Amino acid sequence: MSTTKYESMKIPILKKSEYPTWKVKMLMYLEAMDPDYLDRIRDGPYIPTRIIERTETVPEHYVGSASVKKNRRALLIQEYEQFDARPDESLTDLYDRFLTLLNNLSLVGKEYVSEDSNTKFLRALPVE
Repeated sequence: MSTTKYESMKIPILKKSEYPTWKVKMLMYLEAMDPDYLDRIRDGPYIPTRIIERTETVPEHYVGSASVKKNRRALLIQEYEQFDARPDESLTDLYDRFLTLLNNLSLVGKEYVSEDSNTKFLRALPVE
C-alpha cells in the first residue's frame, strides 16, 4: 500500500496543563499540512477587488438542465452502491474518495443516514 506524508502525522491533543507546548505543535502541524494555511486564517477570505460585468450566457451553461442533474444524481448513486476499495489504495485515499462521493451526493439532494454510510465504508475496506 502506498503511504502519504500525512498518514504518519497525528493532530496534537490538547491537555489543559500543556497549552504552550500544544500551541507550538499545532502551528507546526498546520504549517506541515499547508504552508499557506495560517496566512489564510490571518488574512481572511479572498475578496475580489474588481467587479466584472455580467455577460449573458446560455442559462444551462454552468448549472445544467434538469435532465443533466437527474443523470448526475443517478450516476453518483450508482457509484455509491458499487463503492469498493481500489487495488493499492491507501486507507486515507479511500476515505477521502468516499467523503467526496458523500459530499457530491449531498449536493444533488441525496443523503444517507450516518449508520448506513459507515457500514458501506466498512464493507468497502479490503480484507487485509
